[in-house]
Amino acid sequence: ETPIILDKNTKITEVKVEGELVIYTVVLSGWDYETIDVCRLSKSQMITNLFYVCQNNDTKYLLKNGFSIEYEYISPTKKDLFRNRIIQKDCQPFYDSNFSTLVQRYVDLQRELIPMKLDSETKWINIKRTNSSIELVYEFINYNKDELDVNAVKKFVEENSPAKNCAGPDTKLFLAKGIAVFDTYLDKSGSTVFSFETDTSKC
Repeated sequence: ETPIILDKNTKITEVKVEGELVIYTVVLSGWDYETIDVCRLSKSQMITNLFYVCQNNDTKYLLKNGFSIEYEYISPTKKDLFRNRIIQKDCQPFYDSNFSTLVQRYVDLQRELIPMKLDSETKWINIKRTNSSIELVYEFINYNKDELDVNAVKKFVEENSPAKNCAGPDTKLFLAKGIAVFDTYLDKSGSTVFSFETDTSKC
């Protein structure tokens, strides 16, 4: 079935088995690899992979029967970037009957990544949680609000946030459970430029 398009920046190009290890080769595009912290990107992708592997029936079956899952990430130019490996015990938090425990675990894991420079203009600086929402806070590194085309920012966020949040296995699960996801952008002085709420109606 390869290539398997996961989203506009992520494509599985090969699946192979080595002993008790199932390896997915993934081409990751859309990042500025000259500025992004690849180590932090690896940790962030690991969280996304956990949510997918621990909920997908096929990968759960593999884990249950003694296999491990590994994602090997390469750039569009086939440069090796990083690898994520998941074993059965990594999925234990997903079996907790209290869903709030999993949400808090997600927030705690994400906080380990912050701050994270996404590109030359944007930095992810915070994640906040309430009982009914998760807020991801980003900062424009070089600009104050009055230096930005706010309408262009709004258009970009309104077009890209639902696609990101409705497709990601982590945020997709939260939305299905009634937890909204906010993407909030601040200027370099900390003033809010725009905040967008994704709920299931936006998907």
